[in-house]
Amino acid sequence: MLVSYNWLKNYIDISISPSELVDKLNVSGLPVEDVHEIKPPFMGVVVAKILTKEKHPQADNLNLCDVTDGTETLKIVCGAPNVEAGQIVALAKIGAELPGGFKIKKAKIRGVESNGMICSLSELGFEKESDGILVLDPSKFTVGTPYSPFKQDTVLSLEITPNRPDLLCVTGVARFIASRTGLTLKSPSCTIAPDDIGSSLDINSKLKINLQSPALCPRYSARIIEGVKIRPSPDWLKDTLTAMGIRPINNIVD
Repeated sequence: MLVSYNWLKNYIDISISPSELVDKLNVSGLPVEDVHEIKPPFMGVVVAKILTKEKHPQADNLNLCDVTDGTETLKIVCGAPNVEAGQIVALAKIGAELPGGFKIKKAKIRGVESNGMICSLSELGFEKESDGILVLDPSKFTVGTPYSPFKQDTVLSLEITPNRPDLLCVTGVARFIASRTGLTLKSPSCTIAPDDIGSSLDINSKLKINLQSPALCPRYSARIIEGVKIRPSPDWLKDTLTAMGIRPINNIVD
């Protein structure tokens, strides 16, 4: 059973670190078999903005860019075909470490000094090949902050015994932690706001139920949801599922 530390915090105010939580679970009868840290496979990469772009004086297929990380402006030589002024990008500064043990150093490219690298998805370790640099959404990333494509997390692999099926869900694990720590459990709410319920909707005109055995089923309830559109799930949901080892599909499936 995989449990996300960040997801648990939605249901219980955990003030202790993941390692302290592991110790408490182990002594409380819920063994933690493994701990997996979800973090980017690089260090020293920040969100930056390309201020200017001009042709490299010694190479037609290279560009010379002024790039700011919010504190300083750096001269960067870039050969990506899609680089443009105004873009928000992932910048590996001097001293940054990328996948494969590649460390960014100051370099001269065709006679011009370059003080870092504007990264592509392949250079960040997320794709085998990339056609150009990674261009970030300015509404989601702030210049000067460390770049991370997902929220860092700690995932606990729990050993669930056959007599504890109540622990086969995140809310069950949160309830167990609350009972051992005295913290308050925040149960998920399933309440729908009155404004979200169509006042003109007559469910009886769209749904017919024939209850053939009232003794075996004393109550039956149903709800109709209309106007649903299939779209990508929000980032918080995709990040949570990915951390738990589940591939996101769309907002309906997820």
